[in-house]
Amino acid sequence: MEIEFIQPWRELSAGTEATSLQRRLEFEVTPLHALWEKGIRVVGRNDANDDIVVAMSGGGFAIVHLVWGESPGDALWPASRRFSSADEISQAMREWSREAGYLNEEWKLD
Repeated sequence: MEIEFIQPWRELSAGTEATSLQRRLEFEVTPLHALWEKGIRVVGRNDANDDIVVAMSGGGFAIVHLVWGESPGDALWPASRRFSSADEISQAMREWSREAGYLNEEWKLD
């Protein structure tokens, strides 16, 4: 299964925006961070905030909240939450969208 992006989440393809976010991610994730050396690649973003979706080269995904500070991050920042499958991250994004009022449907997690 591929990731299901639901408004305000959207997929990013190669281009200026993806490249810029990738550079920012690489600046913020330091050797102390849990995502360091996980082969992370930006694949999506949330247009309502500073969250991005990343894929890890060894499998799995994460939602990362970029800080946009002047110095690199640390063990806690940027904040991130990891998911083992496309289905899990899709569910998390759907729940976020529902709670934030972007979805008008009644939906609950299994």
